[in-house]
Amino acid sequence: MLRIIAGKYRGKKLLSLEGEDVTRPTRSRLREAMFSSLGNIEGASFLDLFAGSGACGIEALSRGVNDLTLVDKDSGALKIIKANLASIDENYELIGKDALSFLKECKKSYDICFLDPPYHFKDKEEVFKLIRENNILKKDGLLLYEEDAKEEPFIPLGYELIKDKKYGISRLFYYRRKDE
Repeated sequence: MLRIIAGKYRGKKLLSLEGEDVTRPTRSRLREAMFSSLGNIEGASFLDLFAGSGACGIEALSRGVNDLTLVDKDSGALKIIKANLASIDENYELIGKDALSFLKECKKSYDICFLDPPYHFKDKEEVFKLIRENNILKKDGLLLYEEDAKEEPFIPLGYELIKDKKYGISRLFYYRRKDE
């Protein structure tokens, strides 16, 4: 059972889709470590791309983010996210699109971009390129990318890898924009 770890919604139970072939919710241990490393995020803007159950985005709301965008293309995931957000009266936007389409059209910039695509996602380089080209990550923002723990560090053009850490079967990479 997924739960919100901290903040004003601490302990809130969340629904998730059955079967990890559909979605792979970010485990509590990784979410807790990630948000602890972020520190105070009150007032920040947060993009949860490949949102799945919406757990990371809702955790961000619980910790004081005031502008949340959740993006997922799967209709089942969108229903779960809506159900998880039903009792939350906060500023968020839920978008039902695939990641690349969203990034090509996005006009907003975010302090924190969290990406948790399916493991072995084929368009990783394109996602990073679109985020950079469209200024989706703010200049001093942080991009967090979760993937299979077996993956080696990937340093896309225009970014610097500032940290990476394994959590069981997952690995979390922390990136900043590298401005020339």
